[in-house]
Amino acid sequence: MRNVFIAAFSCLFLCQCANIVPPKGGVKDSSSPILLSIEEEERSVRLIFDENIQLKNQTNFYCSPPLRTTPQLKTQRNQLLIEGDWQEGTSYSLNFPSVIADYNEGNLIEKLHIHFPSSTADTLSLSGYIINPFQNETSKNVWAALYSYNATNCDSALLLNTPNYIAKTDENGYFSFRNLTDTTYWLFALSDEDRNLKYNLPEENVGFFPQAIKPYESGVEITLFNENTILDSLTLQKIDSTSIFGKLTIDSLPTNHIVELLQNEKVVKRSMNKAPLVIDSLLVGIYDIRIIHDENGNGIWDTGNLLNREQAETISYYPEKIQLREDWDLEVNWKE
Repeated sequence: MRNVFIAAFSCLFLCQCANIVPPKGGVKDSSSPILLSIEEEERSVRLIFDENIQLKNQTNFYCSPPLRTTPQLKTQRNQLLIEGDWQEGTSYSLNFPSVIADYNEGNLIEKLHIHFPSSTADTLSLSGYIINPFQNETSKNVWAALYSYNATNCDSALLLNTPNYIAKTDENGYFSFRNLTDTTYWLFALSDEDRNLKYNLPEENVGFFPQAIKPYESGVEITLFNENTILDSLTLQKIDSTSIFGKLTIDSLPTNHIVELLQNEKVVKRSMNKAPLVIDSLLVGIYDIRIIHDENGNGIWDTGNLLNREQAETISYYPEKIQLREDWDLEVNWKE
């Protein structure tokens, strides 16, 4: 184990030394702490920095694979002590996204990742994005979870077991697993509202990659859904004698579709299976267009189901907001 820690320290020390900036008199300190060394102690790891530190956003810290008990973080001036129930022969990754800051100015280390390998076989990686198509956004602070492949646990693993590896998405919905062994996995996504790394609450969002997956892939995409989501109700627009209208035509629509017009994130118009879709009297303004691909043709949006390995029906947004002006005939050609 001691050689493991020295190897990890050497890599980090060389990487961080290139960022050292000598302090200037009278200038406010704007640099984050620099990691100087890593020491192994009994059941703990000690990180030593070049200045006194404090913890911020402590809940952002995570260890992969997850430990049986939550690791304890303790600061001692310029040192951080991580106490955990480490298992012999296991490779660990410690992740500190925006957790550690200097004591005086609060300058954060935005990304700090430390790996302790147990063998030279832990060299592969897997990365991708988690998206929420219903909200038309990537999903930040969502867990990506890997489980060792088993032909019978593709549906229930996330409900019953703790993941073998975890990674958390950044502000762009990006996740990255490092130092994986060359084996096959099931890949899931989870919002995990109660922080137990299991899917057990109705308000939790969940997602899964449809096939078993190997490391060394990148650009993997997981669609997040909530099994209890239903279509938003229509919001009626206020119309009076002073209202101003335009005309909107949406062409080249796919088969079996539901078109929704959104204004300020509220659905104001909905239409099914009309191609082209023509709205003669639409209040002028700025709109988003959302299309639900009604794959089974039942006229509603079907969300996913984890146990049945069913993905939610695909949702697409027109890439730009549209602006309808007075007495305009605006035509949108939908192409995907």
